Amino acid sequence: MARPELGSTLRRGFALSVLMCCLLGSGLAHADRKAEIDAAIRLRDYAGAASLLKEEADHGDADARYELASLYRSGRGVPKDHAAAVRLLQQAADSGHVKAQYNLGNMYQNGWGVAADPATAQRWFATAAAQGHELARGKLDGKTGAEPAP
Repeated sequence: MARPELGSTLRRGFALSVLMCCLLGSGLAHADRKAEIDAAIRLRDYAGAASLLKEEADHGDADARYELASLYRSGRGVPKDHAAAVRLLQQAADSGHVKAQYNLGNMYQNGWGVAADPATAQRWFATAAAQGHELARGKLDGKTGAEPAP
């Protein structure tokens, strides 16, 4: 006669296996999407990359928001729009993305897409520097000048 706890253990094990497959599958899908985005950028298909990045950014991906902001800042694959770049950088920076924090500081420092605000720029540089961003540390130490116009 089978022990009741053995059946319960098997059901829990099966449920855990299904959950792990779902989690690993979503991670693989994300890795595939990242590879697709990287390939589009490598091939200079910036419009295609922007489309893929928008989907990921809409799902809260901080890296996608940062990369999409870079496209808006440069006008590659999308119309040049510094205000859109600032919005995306703000979202990524708020989630802890260190490069977005540094670049948002530059946007505030130079008044690109937002009114120039040196105090806000310094706060973002300090936030990025606290995470080890060397260029942000340089901005705080006064070792680097303004970024070139995008």
